[in-house]
Amino acid sequence: MAAAARTLAFAENELILCFHGPLLYEAKVLECDYWEVEENGEEGPHYLVHYQGWKAKWDEWVPESRVMKLTDENRRRQDDLAKSVVAKKAKTGKGKAVGTAVANGGEGSGEKRGTKRGRESTVDEKEELFLRRPEVKIPVPDFLKSQLVVDWETVTKHQKILSLPRKDNVMAVLNQFRLSVGPGNRKKATARDKDLCDETMEEIIHGLSIYFDKALGSILLYRFERQQYVEIKRKMPDTKMSDIEGQGCRHRSCEWRGGVG
Repeated sequence: MAAAARTLAFAENELILCFHGPLLYEAKVLECDYWEVEENGEEGPHYLVHYQGWKAKWDEWVPESRVMKLTDENRRRQDDLAKSVVAKKAKTGKGKAVGTAVANGGEGSGEKRGTKRGRESTVDEKEELFLRRPEVKIPVPDFLKSQLVVDWETVTKHQKILSLPRKDNVMAVLNQFRLSVGPGNRKKATARDKDLCDETMEEIIHGLSIYFDKALGSILLYRFERQQYVEIKRKMPDTKMSDIEGQGCRHRSCEWRGGVG
């Protein structure tokens, strides 16, 4: 790939505007990197951003399409987006104060000077879809939050990663969960109840494993772990990551699903 194609439009420590949800927020670039092609990941320039005034736990890697220069014109767009969201929430009876900030986590949502009206229309449609999406909040226990902090420090500060594959992998834990809450442990359950419970449990286990396999390469890995991910996929191309990965990424999947507050 030509060197020109790897040019990064933003630099470390640069103040920017970054899309998060349906709004634009002022942020700071902490790190810059060019991601190579991965099966579940994205190729191209990515930035580790810190949203100004937010806790560090909200720092995240974002593609260049979500980042905008901190200019007067883009600040006006930031204000327009915030007003638009407030107006839409007011129509549905959910009017809440929305701070002046950034938005739209969808790819291709970030606009730059000279963008055509057709693209503006697409961005507005994505914002509306985002606002209408159903939300499910899952409470995450404090002990799990503490474990996530330990996990983060181990990988990012001490640069230590688990050896793979793991015996205590995601599927092994899900199967243990199935056995622990299965109808066989309910003495008063009827045969029909047991069949229904088995069927429902199979769907839950299947759904969680699919979620993990799809999300791992995109949002569950720290930068230091990505090379290991690429190598293990190359060595074991026919094996699902839920049969390989273990504790750390398993905990992170709970954080992303639950939206730790």
